Formats: sequence, C-alpha cells, structure tokens
Amino acid sequence: MQNNKFEAYIGFSIKSRSIIYGFDNLIKFNKKVPLVIVDESTNVKILNKLLVFCENKGYTLIKSKILLSDLTKRDNVKVVGLINKNLVDAILINCVNDILILKEGENKIGK
Repeated sequence: MQNNKFEAYIGFSIKSRSIIYGFDNLIKFNKKVPLVIVDESTNVKILNKLLVFCENKGYTLIKSKILLSDLTKRDNVKVVGLINKNLVDAILINCVNDILILKEGENKIGK
C-alpha cells in the first residue's frame, strides 16, 4: 500500500507540472526545490555532486527504493526535483518505507 502512495504522489507531481527532470535542469532551475529524489541506479559521482549541491542550497535529498524511470514512465531518469511543498510534505510523512533520507534540508516538514 505504501508503494502505491509514493507512486501516486510522483504522479500528482507530474500532472501538476511541479517536477524537474535531471541533474542539469535541477542546477539551472532558479526557484526553491524542497525535495530532490535519486534512485538506486544513480552514479556515485552524480550522487556526490548532488550531496554538495543540496547542502549548499538547503534542499532535502532522498533515495527512492523504486526506479524513477518506472515511476515517471520515462527512460533513463535518475534524478528529479519536486517543487510542490504540499506533495513534498506528504512524501516525507507517508512514504518512509519507500525512501531513505540522505540529507535533510533546512525546511522541515510542515513549515
């Protein structure tokens, strides 16, 4: 059941166009990104760059146990950013079994 919630929240992000695909687009994006999600297949080099990037920006970085390519129905998706704060809070509260928090951002849940 939890797995379906995580998929649903990602689906809501896609429908509302509040998702950013890819590491390069994430770096170029000028607005605040409360949550960055990587999956198990993300390269270690990119993961290290993301850790530094999220530390500098104060973003929360999580690792999904489900491949992002499967969740987003797109090929070769390794990194996404979510910009809808309500969906981010819902994921962090309700989907703790499907994610691993790698770096907690400065914006706490509910703020």
